[in-house]
Amino acid sequence: MEYDVFNETDRLISSLAEMDSLDEDYDGLFDQAMRSLYRCPYLVFALSLRDVDGDRLTSKPLVSTKDSYPSLYVFTSLERGTNWCKYYEHYYDSLPLIGIIEKGEDEFAHVFGLAKQLGVNMLMVNEGDDYACLSLDEFVEKNGIGSALSIVLSEEEIREALETNTVRIRLPEVEILKVS
Repeated sequence: MEYDVFNETDRLISSLAEMDSLDEDYDGLFDQAMRSLYRCPYLVFALSLRDVDGDRLTSKPLVSTKDSYPSLYVFTSLERGTNWCKYYEHYYDSLPLIGIIEKGEDEFAHVFGLAKQLGVNMLMVNEGDDYACLSLDEFVEKNGIGSALSIVLSEEEIREALETNTVRIRLPEVEILKVS
């Protein structure tokens, strides 16, 4: 099943990349691609060089600007993510800066919901290959990702929140994959 979901998602994204957005079938295909992406059991995310914790080999999902829009870079395979890192020389200590986030119970909802709250507008899916640029607002809406967001804080973050009466929202840390 897993193989089928990834293949279907890649097929839809490739079809979108080849179509004109004014084509009568484009909107329906766009919706299918957003739903298919959300059905994937995991996704590969480009990670931020600025947020690397070298001791723990973790980082946060990369938010970078694409056409002036803050965007998450998401891939449907390890190979696509690794190729993107090679092309853009996006490494930490010779490791491609990518990590896997599993769908889990609410992990996708958590990451995509937080990103939306932080002002991220777009999902760049499989950039560097046949790719799609998806609106994060539409992605969240089409997949029924609720607006209720649970935020998990460490003891240190709770102490800081109590002292300053503010909570800093950040994307979760993700383990950097040890691939070459």
